[in-house]
Amino acid sequence: MHPVLVSIGTRSRTVDPGFFLPPLAAIFYYVALAPSRALLLLFTPQLLAYIAMAAGWREGDAEAIGLRADQWGSSLLKGSILGLVLGGMNLWILVKGAPLLGKDPGFLRETPHARLPFWLMFPVGLFLVALFVEVNFRGWFLSRLLHFAQRRGLAAWSGAGAVLGSALVFSFDPFMVAYFGIFHWLALSDGILWGFLRLRTRSIWAPVAAHTVEVWLIYLVLKLFYA
Repeated sequence: MHPVLVSIGTRSRTVDPGFFLPPLAAIFYYVALAPSRALLLLFTPQLLAYIAMAAGWREGDAEAIGLRADQWGSSLLKGSILGLVLGGMNLWILVKGAPLLGKDPGFLRETPHARLPFWLMFPVGLFLVALFVEVNFRGWFLSRLLHFAQRRGLAAWSGAGAVLGSALVFSFDPFMVAYFGIFHWLALSDGILWGFLRLRTRSIWAPVAAHTVEVWLIYLVLKLFYA
């Protein structure tokens, strides 16, 4: 049995119906609502995920998601190192790639959180954003994908498949596509690496740290050089 599934695989339960709502809401957005940038529409898939997570919460889900406080130390260190590496690589891609597409490298300053006051977003605000996003995509959604695969006898597929599935849903989240444009594909590679880190450490705090440190780095460079 996959280690992440120990806490949920032993319980007799079907896959939560809410598991399907976020990706279906994203598909509906692209079919019927795109390219609207209304924040409520862009955030609907993630809001549905949090509602489904709360509605279907059961004993053992905290461990399945990786919210164990005793895993902070090494997980935060590994995540922070990965965040620095990915932050540097993605900054280089943005700075070099954006002009080739006729864009100002600082186009990310148009995102809602980049427009908020510096004191509000750095460092606590960006950490909270990363925490909520990772609990959703690398916590709840990834663990449900693993559970879904396990119940259908796809154990050999479950780890890599769940990581790729959660990374795709993350990368094609309407908010990501609306504000990152073609660079939303960077979220796919990030999501894959964060997902494998999540499985490796069995802790959500590792991808939270990786996500936070990467966004801190990009956010600081945007504020210092592209304000």
